[in-house]
Amino acid sequence: MWFQLTPQGTAHTIVQQLCRLAQLRNYDNLSLHEVICGKSLERPLHPSEIVIETVLRWSIWDIDERKDNYLILKKNTLYPALIPYV
Repeated sequence: MWFQLTPQGTAHTIVQQLCRLAQLRNYDNLSLHEVICGKSLERPLHPSEIVIETVLRWSIWDIDERKDNYLILKKNTLYPALIPYV
């Protein structure tokens, strides 16, 4: 099975592809997270967010500020916690 990263790839489609590739059946609360600034800031990407746009934003930062930035697939605890407030 192949992983296809396209310029239009959203966080949701990439999560789906990664879960299929890893043969994960339940990915309800999984999301891509952006980890920046030496791991001091982290946020879940919105499912409709275009991933390449997020990564390209890092290109205007100083090399020392962006060298440790990465995306990670992990459980999203923020969105389920917000449901009672919407």
